Amino acid sequence: MTLYHGTARTDWIAHIGACLTDSCSAAESYADWRNGRVLIVEIALDGLTVEDRSHEVDRDSQSWPGDTAADLARLAAEGVDVVRYEDEDERGKQLTCYRLVSARAVAAIAEIAEAE
Repeated sequence: MTLYHGTARTDWIAHIGACLTDSCSAAESYADWRNGRVLIVEIALDGLTVEDRSHEVDRDSQSWPGDTAADLARLAAEGVDVVRYEDEDERGKQLTCYRLVSARAVAAIAEIAEAE
């Protein structure tokens, strides 16, 4: 599966807690907001436990699944490798987020390349 990550970091590497999206335009919005770049991330989700946890999003308290180390640990203990949920960027653009929860998810990344 092709996912995207918008970042201002020049040394970004995949890690537990990283957020990816299936929308290149959403990643571009994140990158533009930070004067950054868009990364194209090829990941094999087959064999991983991907769970939709949109019901756990609390916009009022600015809380999303996996936002804290404790929440990442909770999700991992539940056997989740990737948590998917409906998100929005700083400007309110809607997107689907895929947050890496486990080392298995990080290891499932086959390639990271910079978008042109």
